[in-house]
Amino acid sequence: MNIYYVYAYLRKDGTPYYIGKGKYDRAFQNHVYHKPPNDRSRIVFLESNLTNVGALALERRYIKWYGRKDLGTGILMNQTDGGDGLTNYNPPAHIRQKSSQPGQLNGMYGKKHSESVRKASSIRRAETNRARKWYNNGIESKFLTECPEGWTRGRINNHTTKYRWYNNGAINKYFAGDPKGEWILGFLT
Repeated sequence: MNIYYVYAYLRKDGTPYYIGKGKYDRAFQNHVYHKPPNDRSRIVFLESNLTNVGALALERRYIKWYGRKDLGTGILMNQTDGGDGLTNYNPPAHIRQKSSQPGQLNGMYGKKHSESVRKASSIRRAETNRARKWYNNGIESKFLTECPEGWTRGRINNHTTKYRWYNNGAINKYFAGDPKGEWILGFLT
């Protein structure tokens, strides 16, 4: 479904200070580091009616175009390069300092989890990993519990040989070149 959009928060001078991707009312919600402007006319929808993959790609492109202040490449306050995840994440100084201090500042300092907690955590981790499968969008592969919109099951073979794995949803085949028919790039797991 094309329910995603890319938006920008504008300064009073009209320049963007934050670029984001969202759906529904995400543009109007508070973020971890940035609040939306009080004046709603300074929230601009750059692109709309997008798929998730399309919105992620455009968010990355806009962030790259305007650049990030924390990296010294531009004017945006974004903490990542955009597009799901923490690509090139540069946490604020207070977070870096807090996480770098060992010992008593750590909430688990001098403590151990009980055997029951360790066992429950181990079971939960195993169940999550069993539920995860490889999915790809033709560009990248991710190990996820659910298939994102516009993605297909299977893993992309990133080797630079002329032979690549393709699948038709049921079986895998190794082809030299682009196969004819309903074959999709990636290894079905």
